[in-house]
Amino acid sequence: MGVSCQNHSAFVESIAQSAREDASDHDLEAVVLRAVAQQSDTLSLPDVLELRAVLDVDVDETAPLEVRVATIVDAIEATVASWPRQEVPA
Repeated sequence: MGVSCQNHSAFVESIAQSAREDASDHDLEAVVLRAVAQQSDTLSLPDVLELRAVLDVDVDETAPLEVRVATIVDAIEATVASWPRQEVPA
């Protein structure tokens, strides 16, 4: 699921821009999770629902939007990385 370091800042900026444009959505975690799910080839709907249920990010509300988005993206990546991986039979 990971976003490469080279694309990480561009990805964060694109999510932040979407969040700015959609001022009606005050749930930043949901906005970020939606963007990550759309970007990911490996997250299934059950994965996204589980992430939504377990994601608990302590975001500094006074930080710039890009910093808050990056914090949430990093938390999502860390959570997914901690999940056991299933081997796909050859």
